[in-house]
Amino acid sequence: MNKKILIVVGSFKTGGAERMAINTGESLHQNGYEVHYFLQRGIIEIPNQIDKERIYIANPGKVRFSFLSHLISIFKIFYFSLKFKPFVVIGYTHFSSFISCFSFSRRIIARFDIYPYRMNKPYKHLMASFVSYWPFVLKIIVPSYGIGNKLKSINSKFQKKIHTIHNSIDADKIKNLANASSPIELPERYISAMGRIRIQKNFELLIDAFAASEISKTHKLLIIGDGPKKTEMLKMIHSYGLDDQIIITGFLSNPFPVVKNSSLFVNPSLYESFCNVILEAAILDVPVIATDCEFGPSEIIKNGYNGILVENENLNELVKALDSIALNENIRLSLVEGCKKSFAEFELDSIKQNWLQLLESIK
Repeated sequence: MNKKILIVVGSFKTGGAERMAINTGESLHQNGYEVHYFLQRGIIEIPNQIDKERIYIANPGKVRFSFLSHLISIFKIFYFSLKFKPFVVIGYTHFSSFISCFSFSRRIIARFDIYPYRMNKPYKHLMASFVSYWPFVLKIIVPSYGIGNKLKSINSKFQKKIHTIHNSIDADKIKNLANASSPIELPERYISAMGRIRIQKNFELLIDAFAASEISKTHKLLIIGDGPKKTEMLKMIHSYGLDDQIIITGFLSNPFPVVKNSSLFVNPSLYESFCNVILEAAILDVPVIATDCEFGPSEIIKNGYNGILVENENLNELVKALDSIALNENIRLSLVEGCKKSFAEFELDSIKQNWLQLLESIK
């Protein structure tokens, strides 16, 4: 049996889909598959020990994503696939899945890392539909049942091809990284949040809630990340007079020591596809308060057991949840105990079995 797998992904930049591509690929590689990676761009930020011979870069120069770079990727994946002759091609994001179709492999597993029909660019919707109709796409993997059910309501092709495999977490790696020295000086008591500072993450809701909550009297708030709305958020923080209480750390290559030492992690997103950061916090025994948004948080958090779910965009509920932690340490400790007994189903070995079973079912 040909056990060659080609994983197609945009790059190895710091991001959830990219980390999952490496987690999945290397766990399969350790289980007897010969896994190679086709990167659309030569960005490698995530620390890894993958042999360079197993990484092929379509656009090795400083070429931004553009029509030309996409065209180059399409031509190069066709020729690389002819040479490599993979048993299966796995497109690890919605766009990489589209590129994967042009490998003309007869066995393609697509993966939609997000719900593509939410995106405001119509051509993204067309690409997603193209992937669903491509005859050699045997399965379309989604990270949450919520995304899967939504896609199944769109057309019959999705009904037949959708398969849910949750994102995995390399618990040992996260814990080892968390034991390193903190990259920044840490306050004595604080709560944390993490993500790219953009509309989706809705950190404005968290700032409003923190300003109104009793927790601001006992804790600081550290927001780990950077992004296009950072300047706007700093102005918002200043308007509340909380410049000393709310700290935006910027991008941290290893944020886990910061997360590990926080009393609480908050994820106020408007929407998600799965939400890796919730798992990353919880695996460090840091309880999470999250908005019950589409999609993902409700498939990870058991409300009141290992975290707290609040109604999406509901400021009062978020303030109430923060107050409950601020005013009753026993509630937080109870959630910590819940974290310790949860999440085994998302660990790398468990998720790896789902991928192995899927590959073994393909003829």
